[in-house]
Amino acid sequence: MSIKGIALVLAGVFFVSCGNATDENTTNLGVEYVSIDESTYSVLTRVLDGYYGIKDAMVTSEAEQVRTAAETMIATVSTLDASTLDEQTATALRSEIDAVRFGSQSIFEAATIEDQRALMPALTQNLEAIVRKYGASNSAVYKQYCPMAFNDTGAYWLSNSEEVINPYFGDMMLRCGEVTEKIM
Repeated sequence: MSIKGIALVLAGVFFVSCGNATDENTTNLGVEYVSIDESTYSVLTRVLDGYYGIKDAMVTSEAEQVRTAAETMIATVSTLDASTLDEQTATALRSEIDAVRFGSQSIFEAATIEDQRALMPALTQNLEAIVRKYGASNSAVYKQYCPMAFNDTGAYWLSNSEEVINPYFGDMMLRCGEVTEKIM
């Protein structure tokens, strides 16, 4: 491969890794998702709803409510049966859903709301990948961002509402953040 070809590949990798941070309110309209059956799609939409339950519980700043929501999410993730999918898709989805299960389990086991919140960005990233790949939502999905989370390093979360309700600060800074993208 020529130097120019390598530069183009690296530029593409850089663009993909940087996301759409400057392209606010864009959508995935017209994107072709990986084909899955209705049963699998239904489980993935319930998994996303479970994520919203965790996010909403974090707003309350009550670790026990978050733990309960994470337990529900773990149970939902466990209902996924990828045996009806082709081998390649099933293998990929099992790996992706295992990451979500691990994130939910980690949040469930975390002792404090601060520890639970610290685990939320990884769960968000893993679930976002599933939503983008499989189109796993019956309604709009908004990617939101708080620049002040985690000592101003910032963090994302997904929401089913365009209204910003920040899970990282709860009542302290409930409306801190912005919608960076409409994924679906």
